[in-house]
Amino acid sequence: MLTAAPPQLTQITPQTSLRGIDRSPPAKYHARTMRKLWSRWMILARKIGQFQSRIILTLFYFIIVAPFGLGVRLFADPLHTRAFHAAHSGWQPRPSHPADLDTARKQG
Repeated sequence: MLTAAPPQLTQITPQTSLRGIDRSPPAKYHARTMRKLWSRWMILARKIGQFQSRIILTLFYFIIVAPFGLGVRLFADPLHTRAFHAAHSGWQPRPSHPADLDTARKQG
């Protein structure tokens, strides 16, 4: 009768995990190095992002906001002052209301 040999059992140590991945000191140093690289990359990426956002917002202002503001400034007349430039007066005619007691009572 043939018997199968027992499977080789390996002892799990702090250097190996359950999947057999070697966690020896070189791997630990590699993880530490990658963390340092990642933190330095995040610092650089934040500076690049801040620079990029300032460029994009500056372009947005000069391409969209400023021309719109100039157009409104040139073509709008919210106080209706352009019609009265010829008369050199800013007064506008006001309709008169009858000054009787019934009109005064309806005010409040």
